[in-house]
Amino acid sequence: MHHRKKRSHGGLWGPENIVAVCGSGTTGCHGWIEHHPDAAADTGFHVRPWENPADVPIRYRLSHWAVLLPDGTVTYLEPEKVWTT
Repeated sequence: MHHRKKRSHGGLWGPENIVAVCGSGTTGCHGWIEHHPDAAADTGFHVRPWENPADVPIRYRLSHWAVLLPDGTVTYLEPEKVWTT
């Protein structure tokens, strides 16, 4: 399980902040996210310390842009809306 916003930056164990990825913090997708935070931020897998994970779209299942919400629901976004937020 990966914290989009790191726990050390205030990221909580909530549905808007946790995503399942392969590997550990040093291997697989999880390792790639940890070692490439800028590129991971471009797809929503890394959230900056000043951002709220519920406000940051993620490339959900690597195909659709979506927002993960605290109640566990997923809101899919139209591509043009992602670029204007």
